[in-house]
Amino acid sequence: MTDELLAIVTMIVAADDEERCRGIVEQATARLDSAVQAVRPDADRPGRWNVLVHATDPRWLGDGSDDSYATVVTDVLARLGVPPGAVEVKAARPTAYAVLGTAESPVPAIEWTLVEAWDVDDHPGDDEPAELLGEGEELTEAELAELAGLLETRVWLVADLRGHDQQSAGQVVAGLAERLQESTDTATITGYQPLDGGLLRVALYLGGTRADPADAIDAVIQRIAAKTQTPPTEWTIDRTEPVGAVWTSRRGPERGITRIELRAGHTDAP
Repeated sequence: MTDELLAIVTMIVAADDEERCRGIVEQATARLDSAVQAVRPDADRPGRWNVLVHATDPRWLGDGSDDSYATVVTDVLARLGVPPGAVEVKAARPTAYAVLGTAESPVPAIEWTLVEAWDVDDHPGDDEPAELLGEGEELTEAELAELAGLLETRVWLVADLRGHDQQSAGQVVAGLAERLQESTDTATITGYQPLDGGLLRVALYLGGTRADPADAIDAVIQRIAAKTQTPPTEWTIDRTEPVGAVWTSRRGPERGITRIELRAGHTDAP
């Protein structure tokens, strides 16, 4: 006996307004026979939208095995443009699911995605998601992640620069981020802070990853080493979450980056 299966896709989208959000989702799901069930602004994060999408395909049939549910999730990931093997598909009946963070998302504006496969007659119904995403009860990013049993690691870079105004400092740090990331659209400067001694601090959000905080920090340090010839041994690392690492220039340049701090954890910027 086989049952028709349904794909439920939950997204967190960065967009200026609902129209732009819907356009991003429509583009991302163009290869799916899908319908948007709900779009709600995130109460805690301005400019972020919680989106719920249902997708069907007559070929998505469940035979009672975990594999049949996982196959639906794998198919949806492929149609969303996710390379094979880029994310892990987990089966936990009565569903199978996969989670994409910013680093895995083919569309930079879609910061987090949960793909689930359910029996069409045995799934979180339209009423339940609508209530969860209703006014005054918006689902936060952390709550969405907890539904999948996986919390995204967020990574930040803070750089202190000497001899730069705000504009040029931002360009230097953005240039560093571009060399560190395969996709630079996810890097976002979050603030500037003047410091004593003519220094300017620039904070940059590098994005999210499914790696644990320690591995995420190690990966960034290795990329910095490869791109800038800065040995990993020059970093001081604190592996207490939020995991941190600090590099300080030994030369004390008159102009340029004098210090870099990395932070990775499961909460907002430390």
